[in-house]
Amino acid sequence: MFHRANLRNNSKNGRSQVGQNRNSKKKPVAKLTLITEDNESFTVCKKVAEMSMFFKNMLQDTEGIPAPFIVPNVSGYDLKKIIEYCSYHCLDTDCPNDNDSLRSRRDRKIGHWDETFVRNIINKDGDPVIDNLVGLTKAAYFLDIPGLIWLMTKSIANTIDPKPIAEIREIFNVPVPSEREEEILQR
Repeated sequence: MFHRANLRNNSKNGRSQVGQNRNSKKKPVAKLTLITEDNESFTVCKKVAEMSMFFKNMLQDTEGIPAPFIVPNVSGYDLKKIIEYCSYHCLDTDCPNDNDSLRSRRDRKIGHWDETFVRNIINKDGDPVIDNLVGLTKAAYFLDIPGLIWLMTKSIANTIDPKPIAEIREIFNVPVPSEREEEILQR
């Protein structure tokens, strides 16, 4: 399939040229190399990196693409998932952002792609791996990616919502308070 704009009549020989445009010189895509705290290296295009306010501000402050950039506080696993998320959503205008009102963020439903994305962060029993969800949430906060922060916090909330307090404590490895601690907390 081709578009009309790609089909032109060549005036010299009367033949059509498909997909050729004399004036189309592709600009090289700006790339950014990121190195995680565990020394994994990722190369991403600038548009994907700019989904993160951290990288966007860094690129504006340095007026260009720096040499490989070390990303502290973010593991290779987390950055891989972040790149996957940002690559999908970099052109998405429906992605939650800071300008969304609290009510619209609370009422917003998780989309199909996002649901699949979160479902892929699960263990063999089909339960979300809370450590991975929390790690990804921390990385999203550090890199300041509003849509991913919303998705991760919403997913964690959905995971613990129907569970009793004892089970939530177990999920997050929160020790059961002693009777004395409970008395102090109740005061």
